[in-house]
Amino acid sequence: MKGTTFARKKIILGKNVQFGQYCHVDTDITLGNNVLIAGRVCFIDKYGHQFNKVGQTIWDSESKKGETIIIGDDVWICDGAFILSGCRVGNGSILTARSVLTHDIPECEIWGGVPARKIKDRFLNEKDKKEHLNYLNRIRNECRSCSERRF
Repeated sequence: MKGTTFARKKIILGKNVQFGQYCHVDTDITLGNNVLIAGRVCFIDKYGHQFNKVGQTIWDSESKKGETIIIGDDVWICDGAFILSGCRVGNGSILTARSVLTHDIPECEIWGGVPARKIKDRFLNEKDKKEHLNYLNRIRNECRSCSERRF
């Protein structure tokens, strides 16, 4: 989409990944399948600038590389969210608009805020959650077997 930028990092995209306008990827990232990313979402390296070196400006300091961001399958990241390096977003989860994610999100949970915290579960009960996760596993395995047959 218009204005979306990717720094020269290791970026792995699953199938059906959509970026909205003006997103920015500035860290290593692995995205699962069926991922919706709204506009102005930033994936950033939390160690991008060192600021505690005496006698050295932030500008001149070394950058330390953060860990890869991992986004699972069937994830929706809403408008203006920031995700820091090293975070994992579990399968079936949602990150609400304008949130700042500093920790991992377990599967099938809805998180939001600054910093992001759990708001609620995506499904009403454990049975529905398990059924949905089984569905995601089934379609992921079907995709693999389709790919294997083509080559």
